[in-house]
Amino acid sequence: MENYKYSITTNATKTNPVIEGQDVIITITRTRKDTNKNNIETTVYIRISPGSGVFTGADANDWDIENNPIELTFGVNETKKEFKIPIRVDLQDEDDEFFLTHLYFT
Repeated sequence: MENYKYSITTNATKTNPVIEGQDVIITITRTRKDTNKNNIETTVYIRISPGSGVFTGADANDWDIENNPIELTFGVNETKKEFKIPIRVDLQDEDDEFFLTHLYFT
């Protein structure tokens, strides 16, 4: 695991938000730090949680995922994984809402 660096990108931005009924697409990219070391299979976990602080927090009623955390396994030569978080439509008039994406491994 220590030979890899992971980064998260998404299709949702402040200037291009995802609206209810659409999917947030999360991309995890894995980069090898030392190319002299062998590539191995690795597993990472993504946990989704409500936004906090100055952000209006979306909660688990706002997204539709079965497992939280989400488990992603990278094969030996895989460098990228993508998954979708469907955003539920509700009848409430709301300000922009945010949720946090936590990446970790064991």
